[in-house]
Amino acid sequence: MGRRNLKPYGIRERVEKWRHVGGAVGANGREVVKPFWLSRAEMIDSLCQRYGCLPSQLLEEDAELLVIAGLVNEERERANGDQ
Repeated sequence: MGRRNLKPYGIRERVEKWRHVGGAVGANGREVVKPFWLSRAEMIDSLCQRYGCLPSQLLEEDAELLVIAGLVNEERERANGDQ
């Protein structure tokens, strides 16, 4: 089961819907979850702030490093009660 839409078209509408009714069940019967692109943008922004680099520099790194850093970032947010 993969993601159906990885393109950010309509992202603003999906983010607004998530902000207003996140966690609720939508008209299609599925839970309204945080959009993938918002989660990705937050992770990139957080990592860049932590390590003092530009997003372009971060995205040049090896994908495995980004996955590991993203996991650490998510755990820190969870520990701080941000999610």
